[in-house]
Amino acid sequence: MADSTTWLDTISASQAQKEVTANALMDAESPSAFFGRRASTCSLLTWGYYGGWVDLEGVLTYLAVGTMLLPASVTPVFTQIHRRASAASVMSTPGCTQAASGVVTSTSHPFKVGDVVYFTGIVGMTQLNGCFATVTAITTNTFTIDVNTSGYTAWSAGGTQNIHKCGEAGTVLQPGWSTTAYKAGCYQGHKLTVSGTAVTAWEDHRRQWAKTVFSNHLVVSAAGTPDIILTAEQVKADSIEFNGALTGSHNMIWPTMMGKWSVYNNTTGTFTLSVMTAGGTAYTIPQGKRVTVYSDGVGFFGPDDQDSTFTAGIAFGGGTTGVTYAANGQVGRYTKRGKRVEFSMNIILTAKGSSTGVVTLTGLPVASDASTNNKIPVVVNVATVTYTGRVVGNIAPNTSVVALFVEATTAALVALTDTGVANASEFNVWGSYESA
Repeated sequence: MADSTTWLDTISASQAQKEVTANALMDAESPSAFFGRRASTCSLLTWGYYGGWVDLEGVLTYLAVGTMLLPASVTPVFTQIHRRASAASVMSTPGCTQAASGVVTSTSHPFKVGDVVYFTGIVGMTQLNGCFATVTAITTNTFTIDVNTSGYTAWSAGGTQNIHKCGEAGTVLQPGWSTTAYKAGCYQGHKLTVSGTAVTAWEDHRRQWAKTVFSNHLVVSAAGTPDIILTAEQVKADSIEFNGALTGSHNMIWPTMMGKWSVYNNTTGTFTLSVMTAGGTAYTIPQGKRVTVYSDGVGFFGPDDQDSTFTAGIAFGGGTTGVTYAANGQVGRYTKRGKRVEFSMNIILTAKGSSTGVVTLTGLPVASDASTNNKIPVVVNVATVTYTGRVVGNIAPNTSVVALFVEATTAALVALTDTGVANASEFNVWGSYESA
């Protein structure tokens, strides 16, 4: 505490067992020691560090107290922690050149330029063990790293020589070091000065909280289950991405709490994905878009103004079996200002499929207002559709579809059905409506 009146236990000059109080105070402050220098295990090229608990993408994860071995005569060295993949790429026909930028041989490796990789189990060129490196160039069977290996021991065969990819998808906390700079996405540790075979100076660069690095972005698969209930640990992340192939319209159900999140709908499939609290107001996230959403503890709300796209589609009696579209044949665009939504759809079929019944155009990103009893008319242009009169459309209250009808000169509106639609039919629709 920095106040003049402290709540901490103090130590008096006459107190017995001062070390008990001192140790208890340090224990209470131990979270701030995460990845700090542990002097008792630092010696020559061995760097010791403290561990602790961190929030790794919604999962409370423990990093054990440990040490790392640094390369001799390489300075500076940057200690850091990355999220790495639990599975390694076992090196096939391995090797690495001794060069200003080492070239690693690994048959049919999976890495691309910009990837951060981590080496373990290397024989001969042991200086690479524990090293984080950035891939700067690739061929089918080689990749170049930003590590000067010219002074390293020559590579030799043997051992289990593994390379781990690091990044957002990683599920393991991996301490290590690099020789060029802190790598993207890491939790920064210390910048070390190495002279010969010993660390002679260091700077503490632990400026970021571990939570910010390790749980800022959460990826959740929305495939396979209609509704997914998120835990309080998961929604500690500020940014949440949902991916996978939707098999139906899905609700992502939050705990009852207030907050703000950036939500990315990275799913596929012609269905909607919404965020909500149990029993609360849902908010639909357009496919392929990232939206900032807010919860008041009851319902979810998006920004008042939106300019975005959505995936338009067609259904016959609610079914979509066998429907296929041309390239760019499901284009929807909309602008939302307050409750007013202006939209357009362009749908081009290549096959209408086998579903039958009345035609509806699907995908509107926001449901219409349920408080009105009026159907909202929209403008419809069609091609390769069989009808007599003209085709019109409307949006019923509390729906997110456009219903299509045929208006003859001497008859009432009749719903357009699958029998009037061909495999190459095209629908262009635009209009506006009040949202819920």
